[in-house]
Amino acid sequence: MMVPSTDRRRAKAPGAGSPERRADHDPVRAERALQRFEFIRSRPPVSADRALVFMAASGESVPYLPSHQPTRGELVGKNFRTLYEVEMGYQHLTFEHRLPSVGDAFFFHAETDVTWRVVKPGDVVEKGIRDVRVLLEPRLLARMRQETRRFAIEQSAQAETAVHDALALHPLAEAEGLEVTCSVRLSLDQQAIELHSKLRGVDYAKQQASHEHELDQLKARHLQQLTEERSRFNASIEADAALRGVDYALKRAKREHELDWLNTRHDHEITAERTRFYASMLESGEFERWGLHLSKNPQDIPLALQGLRDDEREASANQLQFVERLLDSGVVEDHQIAETARLAVETVKARLADAAVGRTRRRPLYREDPAAQLEKGRPVRPDSSAPEDKP
Repeated sequence: MMVPSTDRRRAKAPGAGSPERRADHDPVRAERALQRFEFIRSRPPVSADRALVFMAASGESVPYLPSHQPTRGELVGKNFRTLYEVEMGYQHLTFEHRLPSVGDAFFFHAETDVTWRVVKPGDVVEKGIRDVRVLLEPRLLARMRQETRRFAIEQSAQAETAVHDALALHPLAEAEGLEVTCSVRLSLDQQAIELHSKLRGVDYAKQQASHEHELDQLKARHLQQLTEERSRFNASIEADAALRGVDYALKRAKREHELDWLNTRHDHEITAERTRFYASMLESGEFERWGLHLSKNPQDIPLALQGLRDDEREASANQLQFVERLLDSGVVEDHQIAETARLAVETVKARLADAAVGRTRRRPLYREDPAAQLEKGRPVRPDSSAPEDKP
């Protein structure tokens, strides 16, 4: 079969009938002119990630997705003149831009990862999309610059969030049959980093100076508080010492008063005891008084013995004189004088006689002498006399 001259000329035209076009950012992977009855014996290639777009003689484009291939009747009856093989898989692009901040004084450094794929191959062919990068980059840059100009250079995180929201709200190439997804990372450019490093250094120095100033003030306040606390402590110690001194003085005065009272009471008790003792001694006989004297002065024993002998002689003489006067007066009748009284008189005389020559008789201290018994009218017992002491 002969190919028409017009078809031969189309086949020789630049880009027509050539091998697959492998541009990195071109969604149309192949484009070739079709002969009149080319698909009577053969079928177009089938691929899982490519769509077929046929261009009819009327200029109408007819797309066929990988899941829906044209029939032989459609291929022959619709008089297709050109075949476009459109890539429908995911493709990736990377962009780097300098985006201005508020006032355009500093710039953000933007790294953008773009993922795109064809969702409407007919629109791509009809609008002649041959370089997706050239299509997307101006739109992407304009959208991002519009958003970043609303933020200061130190608000990179907020600006990045705003750019993501704007790109998700308004797709970049939906009308061209493309599905585009962008991931943007904003950071500071080198100039902004250097400036912010200097500013951070200045801020750090200011903060350090402020911290040192606050530390000095804190130390001064702490020293003042410590001094005040020490003064209050010393004052409290002095007050406590004064109170303890007052308490000690009061307790000492109380103890001294109690001691004086006890001493007075003790003196009274001693005086009373002495009074009772001396009263009892005065009531007792000569032997008890001489015993008290000898207990304090044992060296006076010879003197005491001599005194006792003198006292006994004097007492015996007085008793004898009294008895003689009583008998001589005649007041006592002879019949009233019993044998016992006569014996007593004789005994007294014998004692006086013995005392005159320096001899005395012993007798119990608890018994009364014969003269006292005679005065009281009691008879004198014969055994009342003790054996004579030798001189």
